[in-house]
Amino acid sequence: LLMIGRHGRRMNDVMEGKYNFRNHHVYAVYRGDEYVTDGTLEEIGKTLGMTRKSLFWYLTPSARRKLESKTKRGKTRNCITLTLLE
Repeated sequence: LLMIGRHGRRMNDVMEGKYNFRNHHVYAVYRGDEYVTDGTLEEIGKTLGMTRKSLFWYLTPSARRKLESKTKRGKTRNCITLTLLE
């Protein structure tokens, strides 16, 4: 499956870190309502022991919808969210 993103790059290459147009963004990580850490996707990955691809998924609309669904059921205690810091 080949996905082309809005920047004209293959999304699989973006998720694997071959392009770094998102590397300079700083994100805050929350587990439920509790602050965990902040940094770039690479720094967060090293801290939490997660891959860049997994962290990238948390930024997608499908991840946001899944979190909203869990919120309605009251099961957001251990949900990880990434928020862009400006």
